[in-house]
Amino acid sequence: MRIVSVFALLPLLVIAGCGDGRHSPGFVLGGDGQPRYNNSANVRAETERTIERALNRELAPSWRSNVAIADEPRWSDLREAWLWPATAVRVDLSGDATVPPALDTPTVTAAVVEYFAGRLADAKEQVTVTVTTVA
Repeated sequence: MRIVSVFALLPLLVIAGCGDGRHSPGFVLGGDGQPRYNNSANVRAETERTIERALNRELAPSWRSNVAIADEPRWSDLREAWLWPATAVRVDLSGDATVPPALDTPTVTAAVVEYFAGRLADAKEQVTVTVTTVA
């Protein structure tokens, strides 16, 4: 019986020994369906892919986007969510020069700003969006 209780405590000891003792707030499923730790790097990467997929649906078939977010989010215990400080987002549009992109720069900028509207740590903080077009 004593051996069972030692093994029951083992996961708690492992979690407490990792990093600063604070556990990750769970797992996320990536775009490929594979589970990943719910950490700031993975949340940023998944957010970049989410924005890319949304833009690419509108830009297809002649154009596509590549999104890069400068900062990683931080976990907020108060709001129980990953929140970004003021951050910069770069959107690179690439495609066929003979066909104009289906979305212009102000539309792409507005879409990214709207996406981050509820995801900022403070409502006073802003997202800076830079859109470049490469044919």
